[in-house]
Amino acid sequence: MPYTIYDVNTAPAAARDILAAAGRTYGFVPNLLGCMADAPALLKAYATLSRLFDETSFSATERQLVLLTPAPLEIKALFAAGGYGPQQALEVVPGVGMKTLSNYTNHLAGTPLDEAFTGSAWTTAA
Repeated sequence: MPYTIYDVNTAPAAARDILAAAGRTYGFVPNLLGCMADAPALLKAYATLSRLFDETSFSATERQLVLLTPAPLEIKALFAAGGYGPQQALEVVPGVGMKTLSNYTNHLAGTPLDEAFTGSAWTTAA
């Protein structure tokens, strides 16, 4: 099933404000968000979780670490080793929720790499 990558002008009306805000923040609309725009409730959920995750006690670097860590058990081990407490353990949950939404969307849609990152694209070993 083909998925459309929308921009601010082509997206469903309910998704346009979020895509416009992303464009202002990043300088472009990420393909993930453009794809999510086909289901405005999904896009709104992702944007809301992102905003709430930004309100946690984690630094921007720590939030990225949570988003990039592949499994909750690994996060738990990192937290135990790093001396984080119960608050931070629970604050991981919105980050895991964000990652779940993005992973499922990318899996379903086969979201292409954003043009801004093509210079850093993964390649297979020759």
